[in-house]
Amino acid sequence: MKKIILIVILILLAGISVVYASNYPQLTGTWVGSTYGHGYFPIKGTTEYHKFLDERESMKVHYIIQEQKERLFWGIKKVFTDTGEMMFEEEFSGAFEKNSQRFYIIEHLDGTGMGQVINGNEIDIVYLEGNDLPKVMIYQLVLEDDES
Repeated sequence: MKKIILIVILILLAGISVVYASNYPQLTGTWVGSTYGHGYFPIKGTTEYHKFLDERESMKVHYIIQEQKERLFWGIKKVFTDTGEMMFEEEFSGAFEKNSQRFYIIEHLDGTGMGQVINGNEIDIVYLEGNDLPKVMIYQLVLEDDES
């Protein structure tokens, strides 16, 4: 009987150590969504740039997270026009706060982001860019279904 109790205790302790070994959500995969924000955006046919970019004229964004090791991850961000034409792609690196659902992203060319895991299928990222055309964007992303 003592052996059975000892085995049960060891199994429970092993399970607890597995839970603590991975306190961070797994983000690997393709996250897709739309974006809206405010800043300097070229408006076709005018010299106006400073404006709100609302959801009706938003761009589509894909965050493809290639690899994650505990708190750290990296991937490629792709931005598309509303007609599906790719505008650009850029690599990024990211890290979770300790024991948190919040994370930070630094793009390899420009811009930074602060994000939060809403649930296993949804993340939000607030993106900031401070170059000649500064802007703030909100990305609302969902995990793309592997079967699609």
